[in-house]
Amino acid sequence: MDDPSESEFPEWGRDYLNRLAGRIVHSYDLEKNKHIRGFDFTLYASFEAQRHKQLFHPAISYAEHNLYEYLFVNEYDTVTIETVDQLIDLGHELADDWIDADDDHYATEFSFGLIVPSIPDDIRQYVSRIDERTMLRYGFDGHYDIHIIVVAPEEQSIVATDRAEIQAAFIEWDTQSRSTGIFSSLLDQLR
Repeated sequence: MDDPSESEFPEWGRDYLNRLAGRIVHSYDLEKNKHIRGFDFTLYASFEAQRHKQLFHPAISYAEHNLYEYLFVNEYDTVTIETVDQLIDLGHELADDWIDADDDHYATEFSFGLIVPSIPDDIRQYVSRIDERTMLRYGFDGHYDIHIIVVAPEEQSIVATDRAEIQAAFIEWDTQSRSTGIFSSLLDQLR
């Protein structure tokens, strides 16, 4: 008999996508091959959380807020600024349709992951400067963010917009930089 948890976990046929899905499966609901407004995404993930404050007992709660995260991932042969802009526009369109802007809404994040063989310098500079946070009704109804993550797993390289916390799931290599102490600097000069 099959283990139900294994049968519910889709296989993507790509090692990197399988490992990425394995890192987020416990927090996100995963779907394979999602088609949204003319875009095809190999991996789609969604997350919903509710937070609140309580006074003395859980029955006396206040400040209830909802948080939503949506992740769209696809593989590309190459990435262009036009592709990034199209995904940002898609994020704004989805925000208009998917967000119920009310007092309970705290935040919604739309993250687009682009898996590519290599990251061009112009994309690296462009993505690092993107800041797509939109306040809803001056922030009274929360906000939404659009994040872009471009990753080249074979080159162990990634660039993402600020506040894209999901980018940690895309990194499977050691990001600790070597010590730049006196002895390390001396060894580097001797090599």
